[in-house]
Amino acid sequence: MLRIYLKYKRRFVWILAGIVWSVVAILNIGILVGMVSEEFGVFELILTPLYLFIIAASSVLTIFHFKITSIDYVRIDDDTLSLHRGIVIPRKKVRLTDIEKGTQIGASFIIQLKTGQEFDINLKNLGLRDINMVSSYFAHERYKLD
Repeated sequence: MLRIYLKYKRRFVWILAGIVWSVVAILNIGILVGMVSEEFGVFELILTPLYLFIIAASSVLTIFHFKITSIDYVRIDDDTLSLHRGIVIPRKKVRLTDIEKGTQIGASFIIQLKTGQEFDINLKNLGLRDINMVSSYFAHERYKLD
């Protein structure tokens, strides 16, 4: 039973994004508290749901960016390769039998399907050992590796 699960590597940009989103949440909490503590009119009634949404969304994005290294970026199972594409976009799933070849170009590993479609694995999201694992998987399997 084949199982290769490759997690996102830790990158400074994700830590920075987590910090920025947490600052956005804190600032919006401050604005909301200041707005509610004063006279509450129609304008504040309209803005309150907006601020609550911004606080909730920025809190979710904070958690996502701080925990991204626990998410599998690439999964290769017995018959499927799947790629994480973000917080709300579902994984890209491809049957291994539909893959024609894999090509490494710079910081991307391009997967070409037999249908002619392509998608890429961003190698900046993987550690060196994981990059070598993806390359060696495609080199040792029945795929053409350019």
